[in-house]
Amino acid sequence: MQMVDEERDSSGSDGARQPSDPGAQPGGDSAFVQLVSREHRGLLAAATMIVADAALAEEIVQDVLERTYGRWHKVSTMDRPGAWVRRAVINQSISSIRRRGSERRAIRRLRAVRATDQVHSPTPAPEIWAAVRALPDNQVTAVALHYGVDLSVRAVADEMDLSESAVKTLLYRARCTLRADPAVRRSAGTFGELPDPRENATLEEEL
Repeated sequence: MQMVDEERDSSGSDGARQPSDPGAQPGGDSAFVQLVSREHRGLLAAATMIVADAALAEEIVQDVLERTYGRWHKVSTMDRPGAWVRRAVINQSISSIRRRGSERRAIRRLRAVRATDQVHSPTPAPEIWAAVRALPDNQVTAVALHYGVDLSVRAVADEMDLSESAVKTLLYRARCTLRADPAVRRSAGTFGELPDPRENATLEEEL
C-alpha cells in the first residue's frame, strides 16, 4: 500500500502536470509565488512595451515563468532571481519582435487598439511603441527596464551590468532617436531639453 501511495503522489492524483523542482526544497513554492506576485505587473508592462501586443506579452511572461518554475531549484539560489526573470522576459520579447513580420501590420493593429490601451496601460502610445522596438537591443532593454518595469537608473545598471552613466547614455540616445521620429513627435507633442531620466517618470513624460 505504501508503494501505491508513493506512486500516486509522484504522478499526481488528478493527472495534472506536477512541476517538481520548486517543491524539492521547503518553501520553494511559496518563494516562487512571492516572486510572481512581486514581478508579474512589471514583467507584463515591459513585454507589452516591446512587442506591442498584450496577448503575446502575456504569452511570453507565462512561458518565462513556467521555465523559471521548472528550474526554480537553480534560479532560487541566484542573488537576484527577479533580475534573472526580468532579463529572460525582455530577451524573449526582443527575440520575438526580431522574428516577426511586417511592421506595418503591427502598427495597424496597435492603432486599432489605441483607444483602449492608451487609457488603461502605463505603456506608451502605439507610435512610441513602434519606435522603441526599432531601437538597438541594449537601448530597448534599458527603456523596458526603466519605463516598463519602473526600475531606477541604478537598478537598471545593476541588471545590465553597466555603470549608471552608461545606462543614462543608453536612455539619452533612445530618447534622442524617439524625438527625431515624426510619428513620435505627433504623439508626444513638443519636446524640450534632454535632462537625465527622472525616477518614476513615464516615457511619454520624458519625451
